[in-house]
Amino acid sequence: MVLEANTDVLTSLRDFYKRLMDNDQFDLRVVCKEDFLNFVSQIEDMIYDSRMQIARAKVLVKITADRKGLVRIP
Repeated sequence: MVLEANTDVLTSLRDFYKRLMDNDQFDLRVVCKEDFLNFVSQIEDMIYDSRMQIARAKVLVKITADRKGLVRIP
């Protein structure tokens, strides 16, 4: 599913920036710490929203399948 792939990309992006902040050789980590933390927080919000959309889509598929069974003509 596309939403799951997007969630995986966002998760990878978040993990990259978290690792970058832990890298002692990255000189801007001190200067840009607040910006990085805000960006990571925004990505985490997007991941949460994406997971909610995935859950809603799965429920919609189940409801549609159940209703399809109700209107099926033998």
